[in-house]
Amino acid sequence: MSEPAEASEAVYAAFQWVSLLSAGDFSTAWATMTPPVRLALTQLWITANPEVLDTVDDRDLLAAELAQPGPNHALREDLSRVTEREIRRVTTHPVEDRELGLATTHRPLSPGLEIARLVPLDQLDQSNGQAV
Repeated sequence: MSEPAEASEAVYAAFQWVSLLSAGDFSTAWATMTPPVRLALTQLWITANPEVLDTVDDRDLLAAELAQPGPNHALREDLSRVTEREIRRVTTHPVEDRELGLATTHRPLSPGLEIARLVPLDQLDQSNGQAV
């Protein structure tokens, strides 16, 4: 990956996160996600797998436990496997081992929330040695 020389903290975080996924380190990538994102992904998994509720009484408590950075729960392995597969399907799988770069400057959406678009550099015009 080609990290831009001058970029925001969010852009560096995006590059780091994609690097973790590419390296197969989903546990660390999971831990770097914000608590609301982990909780939303966990709730999505629980909703898609209602049979897991046969083993617990409180869906919200289960989601809160599983959304922790390193939960020690019997269902953690299943959550991790499915969630990693789905995240990879829409992030690193389409680009595989291609070199990534920043598509445009990051876009702040609200305090603490930015979009950093990473694109394969081989999709860009390489005129004068600079990808555009």
